[in-house]
Amino acid sequence: MNKARRQSVISISMDMRPVHQQATFAHIENAFDHFHVAQVLTRTLDATRKLIWWSRVTRCASVPSGYFLSAYML
Repeated sequence: MNKARRQSVISISMDMRPVHQQATFAHIENAFDHFHVAQVLTRTLDATRKLIWWSRVTRCASVPSGYFLSAYML
């Protein structure tokens, strides 16, 4: 792919494994993975909604036992 073509790419969707990210962003600097950004935002919103629901149902602000927010949700 020539330089002009690489610079024209603005949106991509790819496997999120680090090796694929490194290879892609090494050649296409301005690319943006809209799909996975939306996926992370949706998961974060869903986790937040569940915590709010849990705190209202139990009338406490603590996180339930065994419930965690993984790094991609923060």
